[in-house]
Amino acid sequence: MLAGGSIAILSGDLDNDRLAAALHRHEVTVLFIATSRFDACAEAIPATLADLRVLLPVGPRPEMASFHAVLDRQTEVDIRHCYGASAALACALAHRVRRAHDTRQYG
Repeated sequence: MLAGGSIAILSGDLDNDRLAAALHRHEVTVLFIATSRFDACAEAIPATLADLRVLLPVGPRPEMASFHAVLDRQTEVDIRHCYGASAALACALAHRVRRAHDTRQYG
């Protein structure tokens, strides 16, 4: 924020198309999103997610198909799967996902 960034807090029940429109309207480059919503968005609006600079799906393991849907678009998006106990208030652990087919870290 010291370099001119801003925060867009999207409230209400946004379906995937309305979320995509809001992300474009607010020129969002970094998205912090629950893994369950990430899975739904990766299926419905993968191009929107691929246009981001940083994508932070937070929570339990997302579906591998979600990573494929975004990364197979030949994107430069930096995806970091984040996880942490609620006491951490954000993320206690983050793993950079470079290739969707690399599942060794997920067991």
